[in-house]
Amino acid sequence: RGRGAVVSRRRRAADARVRARHEIIHRRRRRRAAANGGGTGRRLLVWVPVLVAALGLLTLGAAAAAAWGVYQSFADDLVEPDAIVDTQRALGTSKVFDAGGPDGGRLLFEFADPLSGLRNPVRIEDVSVHLINATVATEDASFFENRGINTRGLSRAAWENLGLGTGDFFGGSGGSSITQQLVKNVLIPPEERSGRTIERAQGKLKESILAVELTEQYSKLQILEWYLNTIFYGNLSYGIGAASERYFGKPASDLDLHEAALLAGLPQAPALLDPFVYPEAAKARQRIVLDLMARNGYITPAEAEAAARRPLNFASRAFNIEAPHFVTYVAEEVRRLCERGRIPLPDTVTGCDDLLIEGGLRITTTLDMHLQEQAEAIVRADIATFEEQTGAHNAALVALDPATGHILAMVGSRDFFREDIDGQVNLATSRNSPGSSIKPITYAAAFVLDPAEWNPGTIIWDVPLEFHELTGETFSPENFDGVFRGPVTVRSALANSINIPAFRVADRIGTGALLDFAHQLGITTMADVANYGPSLTLGGGDVTLLDMAYAYSVFANNGVMRGQRTSLGLPPGYRRLDPIAIARISDSRGRTLYEVGDSQSMQVMPSPQAFQITSILSDNQARRILYGLESNLVLDRPAAAKTGTAGEPGRNDVRRDFWTVGYTPSLVTAVWVGNADNTPMTGGSSSRTAGLIWHDFMLAAHAGMPPEEFAVPEGLTTSQVFTPRLRVLPARDRSDASPQNPCGSTSLELFVADGGVPARGNEVCTRAEIDVRTLDLALPGTDEEWRREGFYLIPTLLPAETRVGGRTDPEIIDWLQDNRVRFVGDDSLERRQGNPVALEEPRDGAELGQERVTVSGQADSAELEHWRLEFAPGTDPSDDDFVVIAEGERPVRDRIARWDTRDLEPGEYVLRLVLEDDFLGTREVSVEVTILDESEPEEEVADAGDDAPGPDPSDDAGEDDGATDRADGDDG
Repeated sequence: RGRGAVVSRRRRAADARVRARHEIIHRRRRRRAAANGGGTGRRLLVWVPVLVAALGLLTLGAAAAAAWGVYQSFADDLVEPDAIVDTQRALGTSKVFDAGGPDGGRLLFEFADPLSGLRNPVRIEDVSVHLINATVATEDASFFENRGINTRGLSRAAWENLGLGTGDFFGGSGGSSITQQLVKNVLIPPEERSGRTIERAQGKLKESILAVELTEQYSKLQILEWYLNTIFYGNLSYGIGAASERYFGKPASDLDLHEAALLAGLPQAPALLDPFVYPEAAKARQRIVLDLMARNGYITPAEAEAAARRPLNFASRAFNIEAPHFVTYVAEEVRRLCERGRIPLPDTVTGCDDLLIEGGLRITTTLDMHLQEQAEAIVRADIATFEEQTGAHNAALVALDPATGHILAMVGSRDFFREDIDGQVNLATSRNSPGSSIKPITYAAAFVLDPAEWNPGTIIWDVPLEFHELTGETFSPENFDGVFRGPVTVRSALANSINIPAFRVADRIGTGALLDFAHQLGITTMADVANYGPSLTLGGGDVTLLDMAYAYSVFANNGVMRGQRTSLGLPPGYRRLDPIAIARISDSRGRTLYEVGDSQSMQVMPSPQAFQITSILSDNQARRILYGLESNLVLDRPAAAKTGTAGEPGRNDVRRDFWTVGYTPSLVTAVWVGNADNTPMTGGSSSRTAGLIWHDFMLAAHAGMPPEEFAVPEGLTTSQVFTPRLRVLPARDRSDASPQNPCGSTSLELFVADGGVPARGNEVCTRAEIDVRTLDLALPGTDEEWRREGFYLIPTLLPAETRVGGRTDPEIIDWLQDNRVRFVGDDSLERRQGNPVALEEPRDGAELGQERVTVSGQADSAELEHWRLEFAPGTDPSDDDFVVIAEGERPVRDRIARWDTRDLEPGEYVLRLVLEDDFLGTREVSVEVTILDESEPEEEVADAGDDAPGPDPSDDAGEDDGATDRADGDDG
């Protein structure tokens, strides 16, 4: 510490000697100038050629005559730079607060003030001499000798600006001295600074005149001090004191040569030379400054080379700001509101771009800081759990209150200050592909356009599809797992995010209608419908996370959008409200300049259809195929959610975006996971990444709150519909699999009451009569014996989009046959089975003895459940009279069983074979037979006594003993 203090004292002494030398030189030159006439005359001599050059369109004589009058007019406007501070202090910079506001709320950010260096100046004696020398050598090498104007640079600029060198009047370069730059930054109005216009020409002239006056009235060191305290060094740093602390974490007095050279080079282009973002460009600029210092004698070439080799140890990029991406969004919203005249400009503020810097605003936002902190912590913690496995390094989150449209939390990236993940990019407002998370909007559009045709129970065919693009190319959408599931309900298709049904719906309703609906619902991107097709519903267009959260808030509100009048200048047909980020704006004295008041409401879609979407997205049973029953979409309360995954078109192995958007009645949250530079991820899924963040945040946000059910609106009714529950059969199992019944199960589904329940169920199973022998529709001449009425899948009655040229899509028939699904009109050979039940022996009218009779025939059908062989006495017995001979559950052919008639009374009997089939129902066939009395007449036998013969021991009296063959018909 002692050695450091000595070095510091020596450095300050050396700096003081340099400053003293500069001031002595300056005073000598002023005395010489005064002895030669000085004053106004000298200033006029300096200014006559300058004015002549600047007023190039005038004749030389007229310019000379007018010069003094113009000069005096502008010179009277000179104000000491320090006086600017006094006029600005009444307003000052703006502050942004959370929902608590200035009185008790959290300060999120105070915007940087261009005059903050003048408010808290670093005195010239407290600035490193290296920084002074580097600045003079780079910006104005003749600073200590010139009279406020760099005449060499001004001459070059005049030549160019008069068009003599470029052919473009006022289109040349600048030639400003340090003094001129100070005047321009502090004393010249903004409208006279920018644009190649007459106003700018006037500003340039005024700038030069005031620079001369400033030089006459103040010392060079005072001017340099003002300059160093007002120049912008980038990264919110106005003035050398702020810049030194910002970049190197030290006061300006302690800057070393290599550090001073870097800072002196930044004002030329602070954004493009930002060493945090463009280190190579900043390093190259540093070398230029060092070379200029050597050329002007401030350092030797060897010292320049040594300084260029020294490493730059920067301080942390972090600065004091809460919810940084939200603050950025608020700043943009303030500018938009100002431009539309909804925030009045204070008299001292020149334009909307300067309002935050100069307006002294106190901005109360809608941010819930407690939720914001939870969101930030959960995003960081959850990414850490899957980052290594997925290659996903960034995430964003937006949370809205659907009841008001207020933005409660906005996390634009994992870490605002991390350069390696482009942390300052606001991924909450950036455009990314939403993947399947946009499918609810597709189905909602269909529900609204035709509620009778499109509803949660509508059947859509998930079979291979070829879509012909306008370019002539063919596109075949695929499902996430490559599996085709045949007939699926909209509920199942949306809940399990099946791609092909969604593509079919988008194609049916039309891309234009889909985009119109999406824009009304809150999406502000995808303006040109010509650029999109049905793949839009699979993520074929870009949206913002904030827009998606806002669109889903309409579902949460049963079709109502809540917010404020839009400030985005959207085209007609787009949403008319925006989510709310700013609740109130007041000036520094507390006077209200803007207040949003109560949220505005608009019914942007019918309530019944909005609730149909909520019903699907909250149905955990319906989504079990994809997610299981214990996914991250399940909370401790009713919640609706949808995931989305986007990547390379046609490649399921390339994934760039993971989404989860969902809501409860009181909170909407949207989450994106990926990489800001669009680098593909190496693994993972949306439910295990974005879904994890969504789940954890929603649980935290609702902690301590009682569960709330979604409100069911009026205008809905329920009806039973067929719900196919069909297995997709692997190729190896198809030949042995039992046929599947698509009409075997139903469920209760929601319909729009005034839209009507579809007349034909849900277009998968239709009431009809079939011929059980052919499994085709019964013809007018079909005997009643072979007719059966019921609900059957009839491909010819399928929705129109599945037909090709008036025929049923062959892909549907192939899928049904491949997966052994029964349907009317199936022409595959294995389904044409003739009569499934028959008795061949004994024939009708046969006469049987009292013996063991062999019964032959068949009981065999595709969907056999049970068969039984039975008999009853008489010719017209009731069902209760029958006695079972044999029964089973496996098909039988030829010999069915043996019927023992030895103990039956002679007479007439009915023999019946009954078959029960899951598809055909109960089928039976019977014959009438007569059992004859075959007993011999009783003989008179003499009393033989002991000679009477006994029973023959070889006679197997126990054989059968009247038993019947039962149970499973194995004898057949």
